[in-house]
Amino acid sequence: MSVRFNRDGATTKNFQTMLPMLAPDSYTVHWKAMGEDGHMMKGSYGFMQH
Repeated sequence: MSVRFNRDGATTKNFQTMLPMLAPDSYTVHWKAMGEDGHMMKGSYGFMQH
């Protein structure tokens, strides 16, 4: 599942979206963000849904 947001919107420190109920499994979130200095940052983290 990919979540999109309006890149032309106002700058915020937080981004929140609602996800459907996840089935029990292991998941990985991949994220990208632009820092105040214009440099791109990215990372990922995993979690398990029980």
